[in-house]
Amino acid sequence: MANWSRPAIIEELLIYDADAAGTIVNESRIDLSGGFTVFEYFESLFSPHITASLIFVDTGGSASGASDVQERLGEVFNSSTNFKGKIMDIRISHESLSTGLNLADYPLEVIAFNPLTSKDKVKSYGIKLASEYATKNENTKVRKKYSNSISNSVTTILTEELEVPSDRITVDNTKNSEAFEGMGERPFELIRDLATRAAPDSGSAGYFFYEAVNGFNFRSIDKLLSQPNVGTGAYVYSDVGTFCNASNFRILEYTPPKDGDLLTQLRGGAFKFKYETFDLSSLKYNVQYYKISDEIEPIIGSDEIAEIYQSSNTEEYGRTVLSVLDSGNHESGITTAVNNDPKNWFSSKLRYTSLLFNSCDIVVPCNLNLKAGDVINCSFPKLTQDSAQGVSDEKISGKYLILHLSHKFTGDGQTGSTTHITMVRDTNGMYSSSGE
Repeated sequence: MANWSRPAIIEELLIYDADAAGTIVNESRIDLSGGFTVFEYFESLFSPHITASLIFVDTGGSASGASDVQERLGEVFNSSTNFKGKIMDIRISHESLSTGLNLADYPLEVIAFNPLTSKDKVKSYGIKLASEYATKNENTKVRKKYSNSISNSVTTILTEELEVPSDRITVDNTKNSEAFEGMGERPFELIRDLATRAAPDSGSAGYFFYEAVNGFNFRSIDKLLSQPNVGTGAYVYSDVGTFCNASNFRILEYTPPKDGDLLTQLRGGAFKFKYETFDLSSLKYNVQYYKISDEIEPIIGSDEIAEIYQSSNTEEYGRTVLSVLDSGNHESGITTAVNNDPKNWFSSKLRYTSLLFNSCDIVVPCNLNLKAGDVINCSFPKLTQDSAQGVSDEKISGKYLILHLSHKFTGDGQTGSTTHITMVRDTNGMYSSSGE
């Protein structure tokens, strides 16, 4: 039986030069696996690209292939005039996934290579890595005009501006379109702005744009929440046998879910806000009130969204937002049509806020099947004197969306491979309205 608590095996940690197409420039490769100490791989719904970090201990002979200009074997840092921009070929095998963490065909790029400590002929280095599209994004400026649906525009920007293969792009369709010009913005920043103004075919407005091991994702928040949870069981915080199947799904550590600060939420308009618009073409002024319980439908938990300070009294709202409507400014000819009317997407502000009402951090045995944007089921213990009534806390147990994820690998024989997760959801309760 596979035991996911066993440390992963570092198959390859190679660093080398490559051209813009990813082709190896020369055969000079440096193998860092001999000095490996810690490797962490990161994904986040808030990050448009993958990141990673590596701590390497150098004793002057830990890395094969490292030599200076006089071809003397020695420390890695002196073997190249500059490591930034070099490529790392990373392959890590682990029993949670037959293919392991294989970044050989999708290499990460070195963005920083810094000495950390030096003592008794031993030096340690910190290497920061990012997806190759991170640096490509910095060197790309979008100047074209787009006037299609937002989802189509996102796909076009990724494929044409950043040359991302279509099989590494997942985009949920949007019902609204927007005409806009790139105006020299970088692709990632432009797409992240579009995410807040996008509305899906059904459900609440609001998207996330992020990169995971499966590629780039432009996903509706509601559709992410509506996914089935990964696996058939639940992660459980309890004592289990070390070599049984349940041990792979135990929660090693967790912080109790947090629901934020009420005063901060009220000031930010988390529950209700006033939205004022002025249309320059018609000179019309309009006022609309957005109330979270009217705009957002709970998906994961069973409780209704809190009615805190949401009375019908229009004088009670936490924030006022004023906007001047864009009436056909990016279209040819004369028109008074509003470009992507905010009424289609302005409630996304409430959607983003509501999703972060409940957040929780957990550590589990390494599971390379998990990625940011997945839904997992968790069971937390209930403090009770009558265990016959159930041992799970029905308020905080249930489904959660993975917001941030990190796979951490060390040489420790007991906790050498772990997955660290920050997860969120919009409501309490372990049963959805469908009874799941």
